[in-house]
Amino acid sequence: MSTLKTRPTQASVTSFIEGLTDSQQQKDSRQLLTLLSELSGKDAVLWGDSLIGFGTYFYSNTAGKHFSWPMIAFSPRKGKLTLYFMLGFAAHQDQLRQLGQHRLGKSCLYIKRLDDIDLSVLRAMLSQHIEMMKQKYQCE
Repeated sequence: MSTLKTRPTQASVTSFIEGLTDSQQQKDSRQLLTLLSELSGKDAVLWGDSLIGFGTYFYSNTAGKHFSWPMIAFSPRKGKLTLYFMLGFAAHQDQLRQLGQHRLGKSCLYIKRLDDIDLSVLRAMLSQHIEMMKQKYQCE
């Protein structure tokens, strides 16, 4: 299996969250930690220095190299929370219209704060995405 720069660490996720300087990000990160642990059934692992991942999936790139990556993840970034939806958002178009204030990247959902969105919609999106990942990939 090839090695990516961002890998799982033994660092404490709780300590990382408590070390955030923005109190709103601390609060939102604790809430996401609880939600994603519940939905995934997996413990949180700090990947690299700022990616909080739940579960692991295994994939191959077009060159045939094999990698592992979090099944679902988030990261508190400067001024926003980034949630990583590895399969993108094609299956979530209706939910995105109901979600509230957000921006999208190819596989990233950017939210300034959880108070800006409908948490029940986010919960449904995350739950659906986790199930889709389990169907498509070998996940641990």
